Amino acid sequence: PRRVPQKVFEVPVRGAMLASPAVHENGTIFVGSGTGLTGITPSGEVLFQLRIGAVTATPSITPEGHVLAQAAHTPLVVRVDPSGAVLEQLRMRMGGHGSPLVLPDGSFVLTALDQSLQRFDGTGSLMFRAALPGVATSDVALTEADELVVAAGAELLYFSSRGELRSRTSV
Repeated sequence: PRRVPQKVFEVPVRGAMLASPAVHENGTIFVGSGTGLTGITPSGEVLFQLRIGAVTATPSITPEGHVLAQAAHTPLVVRVDPSGAVLEQLRMRMGGHGSPLVLPDGSFVLTALDQSLQRFDGTGSLMFRAALPGVATSDVALTEADELVVAAGAELLYFSSRGELRSRTSV
């Protein structure tokens, strides 16, 4: 930096901060912690603290401006508006981990502890569930070719947007 950074504000969150924060286009900061999800205004005021269990991955922001957070190792995924109002609580069949990958159409993809890749539409309805050869060891990513890629077991797996396995590579 050209000059020494200065602390603008400091906000205590319940439980340890376990992942990088997400920043909404309106400047609100969303932080996952050992007890849940916290929303912080650009001026440093706590907007809300939602107790949902440990959020160990960066929350995701949807095209509509909603925030998705997955409570680690539980089946709970919440969708909240920027003020913290809970819009939806999705209960997966089994818990998962990692940040939800939000696609341009508002659907989102998660990995679950039952060794599966799951895609949900914007309303939270399951679109597909694809088996993985082991527990996912990475977040899901989207390639330039619109394939979903995730590391699981000792492989990188490439899926179509409909959940069809396209290719796999040993790592």
